[in-house]
Amino acid sequence: MKRFLLTLVLSASTILSAQTSEGFSSGPVYAGCDTTGGPKAAISCMQQAIFRHIGQNFIIPKVERDALYAKTAAWNALPRRERKNTPEPALNGRIFITFYVEIDGGLGDVQVSKVTGELMKETQEAGVEVVKSLPPFQRPAYEAGKPVRHQFTIPISVRVM
Repeated sequence: MKRFLLTLVLSASTILSAQTSEGFSSGPVYAGCDTTGGPKAAISCMQQAIFRHIGQNFIIPKVERDALYAKTAAWNALPRRERKNTPEPALNGRIFITFYVEIDGGLGDVQVSKVTGELMKETQEAGVEVVKSLPPFQRPAYEAGKPVRHQFTIPISVRVM
């Protein structure tokens, strides 16, 4: 039986996208990130810290893993001739989680904004829970010198092969 490889992949191209407008004077600062290196360094620090948190804390729920194992067992039970023409079952999808950094630095309105692939509701909920468990931001975004809410979307790619 083929070994399963579980990976959490965070898309490098759209790692963390912020919904911004021209009026923003500064974005939020993530806990533990230094702003002395400039905005690009602060954004890079925030991305790395958030991805590290998600990578260490996101777990595919047992119900999703069990369903995949059952599909794989059924596939393995097929005669070899049929297996050649039938793709091996895999878990592959993306969960886009949208949230706001509130004016107090906390997170708000954490929800699934889009899902691709055939991920179960439990896996989507696990994505929401891991984002909710992020520590508060050090500082909110500012517009014209006043703290404002700032929206982010994080794509979490899930693959089990």
